[in-house]
Amino acid sequence: MKKKFACVLAAIASLTILAGCEKVDKEKYVGNSSSSSEISSSDFGSMVWTDMTFMLDQKTYTLPFEYKDIKEAGWSFNPAAYGLENISIDQGLLLSRSVYLQNDNFDEGVLAVGFTNNKSEKVGIDDAVVWAVEVSSKDAAKTPEVVLPGNVKFGMTIDEIKAVYGEPSEEQRHDDEGYTEYRYVENGMKGLHLDFYDDGGFCKFIYENYNI
Repeated sequence: MKKKFACVLAAIASLTILAGCEKVDKEKYVGNSSSSSEISSSDFGSMVWTDMTFMLDQKTYTLPFEYKDIKEAGWSFNPAAYGLENISIDQGLLLSRSVYLQNDNFDEGVLAVGFTNNKSEKVGIDDAVVWAVEVSSKDAAKTPEVVLPGNVKFGMTIDEIKAVYGEPSEEQRHDDEGYTEYRYVENGMKGLHLDFYDDGGFCKFIYENYNI
């Protein structure tokens, strides 16, 4: 079983920073998930990575989205295993991307999420929203289908992805772990990290939306 990680708190960007960001379409970015029948492959083909939308096991999600939405799709965890059973999350507080959700249909360690609260009052985990996800198919036998904007999927080459997203903002080599990370960043508020392993190619991504 994958080793449990302790939950780490991260401070949200200040109101001054948020005030300088573009206005967000709440219907598009807040608590939005829908069935794959509502967003087709052609729709994904016309999307850009900054839409913060992805498909996981035939369901589409747009960061940030309600935890209950993905829980209803079969992804959940035991809050007590992370010391989160009695937590009350303050508005705007970010919990790090260290909680692994389990689904009986897939291997453990495939999906990790970070929680936050975009409401005015404190909330527990069941009423929290997900601001970040990490999806990996590395060393896993049973994994869900994953699609990113532009119909980007695991197994594609970096040149194929650059043809869709353009040149990444940053590139970093991790020789000790045998992979190269390509980062796409917009205004310090949205990020997409793509990991290409020497022995597996593109099989992991991290999606983060600080603009909650």
